[in-house]
Amino acid sequence: MGKQWVLVWLVMWCSAWQVLQAAALPDSAAIQAQKKARFVFNFDTRYTLFENERIRVSGLKTGIEWHNKFRTGVGYYFMRNPHITKFPVSAADQSATEARVKFYYGAVYGEYVLLKNAKWELSLPVQAGLGKLKNEHYSASGKLLRAQTDPLYLLEPSVAGHYKVWSWAGIGAGLGYRQMLGQAHLETNHLNAPIYYIKVKLFAGELYRQLQSKYCPPSPDI
Repeated sequence: MGKQWVLVWLVMWCSAWQVLQAAALPDSAAIQAQKKARFVFNFDTRYTLFENERIRVSGLKTGIEWHNKFRTGVGYYFMRNPHITKFPVSAADQSATEARVKFYYGAVYGEYVLLKNAKWELSLPVQAGLGKLKNEHYSASGKLLRAQTDPLYLLEPSVAGHYKVWSWAGIGAGLGYRQMLGQAHLETNHLNAPIYYIKVKLFAGELYRQLQSKYCPPSPDI
């Protein structure tokens, strides 16, 4: 599977460069001017596949951005609800009838901004994570029979972008891949899967500035 995520990453890089060449706007150069580092914070909920079923992974990340080109920081991701598998009862002495699996992990990330102007942004984030995989088996009566927790090591390269409909809100989308690392002894192949999202983005800083200028205008000079 290692070769697969490398191939996916290369394809996303090539695609991103093609989009960059086609979508670059005249005001890009002006906005690429160097700026001081600033704090960034994002809710980073995305969807992925788990045993061929779509699941939601909630997350948030925070870090710093500098030169309008680079971002780095940390994040945390978790499944709100466990993935449940029902086992059909095939024998009277069968014990486990339900398995519940969930995972969570912390991550460090780096992100390179390919394109940024007044309306568009296109970037290449990649993050490495360390977390836990919990697997629990329950009886028909709901009794916990056994539980197992294993460490997770993963890498998630992706392509992300957004379009600003207004200066304070826009539409964002992203596509990537989650690859488990160094865990051949565990059954983690079902965790190797695409990750994606489409969502409305709210730019809180710009919204605050607009509300402040509208409802709290500066006092006139005396």
